[in-house]
Amino acid sequence: MKKFFDVYRTIVISFCKICLAMQVIIVVFVVFGRRILNWTPGWGETSALLFMVWFSLMSASMCILEDRHLRITLTDLFLPPVVIKIFDIVSLIVIFLFSLFMIIYGYQMAKLSGLNILAGMGIKSTWLFGAVPVSGLALFLASIEKGIMVWKKK
Repeated sequence: MKKFFDVYRTIVISFCKICLAMQVIIVVFVVFGRRILNWTPGWGETSALLFMVWFSLMSASMCILEDRHLRITLTDLFLPPVVIKIFDIVSLIVIFLFSLFMIIYGYQMAKLSGLNILAGMGIKSTWLFGAVPVSGLALFLASIEKGIMVWKKK
């Protein structure tokens, strides 16, 4: 099981790195074209948006594993450790349920968006909205892995 999660984590992190690098390269190219060449590629902004959406949604699953999501930590100073642990477990359950929501309804949304075309790129909007169910699956796996880590930590 550990090997599976290690491979999954490596794939997601590598994918996020590629998305971020592509977004930076495209934005630099678009700005260079706009400011220096007085020419802006029609696909530039849309493709940067595509990579930004994929990066943002996929990287959320890695934040779950590393406890990097925003949360109210002020209560950690006043509440006993048992209550904090209960809050952590409840939040993990909510994240798990939300990931199922993202998978089910994100798939329906991506399927429906196949009727539209992304401006400037000429590809179906499914490539953009497909990030929702795929990142829902990544979040699902991350919440399972985090749950296993919390369970073993008992």
